[in-house]
Amino acid sequence: MAGPTVDATLQNGMTAGQRYEFIAASITRKRQIRTALDNILTRITSGALSEADARKALQGIGAVGQDAQS
Repeated sequence: MAGPTVDATLQNGMTAGQRYEFIAASITRKRQIRTALDNILTRITSGALSEADARKALQGIGAVGQDAQS
């Protein structure tokens, strides 16, 4: 049985390099969302952001559905 080659395709059709790039982009996106949520929470607790504006900000980063209502 031969070992894997450098350009081997993974089960999902991605090469190892593509999978690495996908995971790296996913981690970066999660960090961006975490930072945005932290900023929104800070602004809410300081009174600088209303609930409606917080909802809009959360929709902007995809954290809540576009049809969310208060």
